[in-house]
Amino acid sequence: MARTFSLAALFVVLAAGCGPRDGRKPVIPVSGRVTCKGEPMAGAMVGFHPLDDPDPRAVRAQATADKDGRYTLTTYATGDGAPAGAYAVTVYWPGPRPKGQALEPGEDEEVPPDRLKRAFADPRATKLRAAVRAEPNTIDFHLP
Repeated sequence: MARTFSLAALFVVLAAGCGPRDGRKPVIPVSGRVTCKGEPMAGAMVGFHPLDDPDPRAVRAQATADKDGRYTLTTYATGDGAPAGAYAVTVYWPGPRPKGQALEPGEDEEVPPDRLKRAFADPRATKLRAAVRAEPNTIDFHLP
């Protein structure tokens, strides 16, 4: 009996000491609201781009705002959050394409125009920043 207990205790200690084997970083819940001129930005796509990892293949958290402008970030599984750290934040708010509007050079026919005129769409140029702390986070963005 003592030997069984010792083996079980050893297994628990070893399992507890192991981190994620798939290379995933721990994530923390992040949610908030995006508004423009005080109005909810339904359908806005929010992206968190880590400032401390310049690798373009680095894991990024993203969300799409609901009709009230509320979002919940996803990194690995729906609504799981984002790793702690500093982020550049992008916001793309798709709008309807007016009938007969010509495409601009380089514009994809499938992608509707950004209501924000791409002011916050490029992670290298956006002025939006966020810090995800090691506790549940509520991060709102109120755009002009």
